[in-house]
Amino acid sequence: MGAPSVDVILIVAEHLDVQSVLRLRETNKAICQAIDGYRHSISKGRLKEFTVPPTGDALSSELFARRLLPHGSLEMVREIEIRECRIHDILTASAFVNFACPLGMGPLTTSQQANLYGLLKKALYQCNVIADIAVNSQCRPIPESSYGRINSGHFKDALLAPMLREQDPVTHPLVRPYQREYINQLSLEDVAVLFYLTKLFSLGYVQYYQGYVPQRFDAFEDCVLQHGTWFLWCFAASKPLWKVMGESIVDIGMVGLRNYRDDEGNTVPSLKRALVDRFKHLANCGTNAVGKIRLVVQHLVQETDGYKNGEWQGEIDVGTGDEEI
Repeated sequence: MGAPSVDVILIVAEHLDVQSVLRLRETNKAICQAIDGYRHSISKGRLKEFTVPPTGDALSSELFARRLLPHGSLEMVREIEIRECRIHDILTASAFVNFACPLGMGPLTTSQQANLYGLLKKALYQCNVIADIAVNSQCRPIPESSYGRINSGHFKDALLAPMLREQDPVTHPLVRPYQREYINQLSLEDVAVLFYLTKLFSLGYVQYYQGYVPQRFDAFEDCVLQHGTWFLWCFAASKPLWKVMGESIVDIGMVGLRNYRDDEGNTVPSLKRALVDRFKHLANCGTNAVGKIRLVVQHLVQETDGYKNGEWQGEIDVGTGDEEI
């Protein structure tokens, strides 16, 4: 029996994960040639299936490296597949989220838990988009060797020269303005869920860290926004080397926030600050934004009268907003 047509091969390949595509490639010379000739087409078909399809290059998610993966390559598609699996594990198999009774919401029904899962999944995808801006902006990329120095203590030096701080893969001051620009284009709903996500995972980190140091948890929340699932996997993977990396990332993140507050070094405001500012602008509220954010997320999850079928029903009644998340 002859090899299947190219059209059939492509249809099958576009519905397989990358590892399966590569195994299929090894089965037959004609199949190998078809896949090699249409790699970009296969990749584009797969990318469309993800929750937030990437529009540019991506960063790899290795422990000591984040390499540039060109958009449309099979290697990039494999990276997005890895992220999707990790997002599911982070949300369902770690101690970060209690879907039955999540932070600030009380008991949820099964359908409401599904709503929350979908919202948090999309928010984590958006955190990964924010991370990938590092290889899609006009600033020069971080050297791969810099990731191997995260645990060394080099970037934990608060007095590090600005030129050397620019090579810091954690705070990455040169890319921060582009990341803030992305946040300033998000909708009120997306901003609210992203902020809620950071608070939800910060609470899980409090339990993990067994203590409360405000500056440390501020840094943790900013790292969630800036590095997405690569950072959160450090705590969800249950592997010692990943956990050491996670704590080192938070240590460096604290230095970046402290330098900004002390007006030292080449630093810019936190991404969490950008979320709050964006929400205040969209909701036209000058104060009490945190409590109002929680109530917007509550509307989205519980599908109350404030939000139905993808549209706000009349004015958003978010109360006084005095409550803290």
